[in-house]
Amino acid sequence: MSEKKFQKRVHQLLVDIKDRIHVATSAGTAYELNPANTEEELNALGDRLEDVNEGAELVEIYPGSEVFVSRSAWRAASYAITSTAMVRCLICSVFDMETLLRSNLRGGKSKTACGEEARDGLDSGKVKAIMNAVIKRHEKATVGQLGQAINSKLAELRFQNKKK
Repeated sequence: MSEKKFQKRVHQLLVDIKDRIHVATSAGTAYELNPANTEEELNALGDRLEDVNEGAELVEIYPGSEVFVSRSAWRAASYAITSTAMVRCLICSVFDMETLLRSNLRGGKSKTACGEEARDGLDSGKVKAIMNAVIKRHEKATVGQLGQAINSKLAELRFQNKKK
C-alpha cells in the first residue's frame, strides 16, 4: 500500500471514529478506547475498524426525504428505546454542531429567556424527515412531543457549550 493510500485510509477511519463517538455521546452511550500496544493488537484493531467502516455508508432516514445519515448513526438512533431519545440522536446526526447551537426548532425569540436574540429555525425539510422517521418507528409519538425534545436537546447543547 502506498503512503498516500495509507494516509487516506487512516484519515477515513479517523473521521468515522469521530462520527461514531459524536453519535454515541449524543445518544447517551460511551465507548472505551484502548490503544494497541503490539503489532497483533494493531492488526486486530485494523480488522475491527474495517468492520466499522462498512457502517459509514449513508442511509436515507425516511423514504423520499433525501435526508441521509451514516449507517452507524442510523443504527444508534434505531436502538433508542423512546421516541424522544431517537429524535435527540437523529437531530445531532443530521445537523452540524454550529447549526444546533444557533438554532431552535422553528426560529424566533425564546419564550423563557428574556433579552436573548432571535434564533434561526432548523431546516424544516430535515426536521420533517426526522419526525416522520421517528413516528414511523414509534407510532404513539406526537409532533409536539418530538418538537419539545428537539428544543430541549438544543438548549442542553447551548448550556454545555457555555460551560466550556
